[in-house]
Amino acid sequence: MDTQTEPTQGLEVAEFQAVIDTWIAIRDDIDEREAEIKPLQEKRRELEGQILKMLEATGLDKFQGKSGGVEKRTVEYVNQPDDESRDSFLDFLIGNGELANVVTFHQGRLTSWYKHKKEELGFDFKPPGLGEMKERFELRRKK
Repeated sequence: MDTQTEPTQGLEVAEFQAVIDTWIAIRDDIDEREAEIKPLQEKRRELEGQILKMLEATGLDKFQGKSGGVEKRTVEYVNQPDDESRDSFLDFLIGNGELANVVTFHQGRLTSWYKHKKEELGFDFKPPGLGEMKERFELRRKK
């Protein structure tokens, strides 16, 4: 018996298969629903653009109809610095003690960087604040 593909410790194959079948069905249902939502999201964005044009054409900032209303508002935002400006922006943040208020770490990029440095520098590589590499288990669907 292949211990990597066959259940052990008193689990029946049928019971194991039933749980996996339910898990697969739920994943498929989620994927199907997400695919159904995409066209609706695109249509919503199209209608929002149309509504904004209508508000601008009439000089209105809001409109209240029988079924509900809309209000145009200004949302301020700033783009991330481009590659040429990133170092000077980081220097500015560090110099003003603001780095921790702005910078967050993307888990995937941090892990990739850590693995690369570990390969490059060996087991002695231990950056402060990160600790050791951890593992977690996740399920992947196999066809």
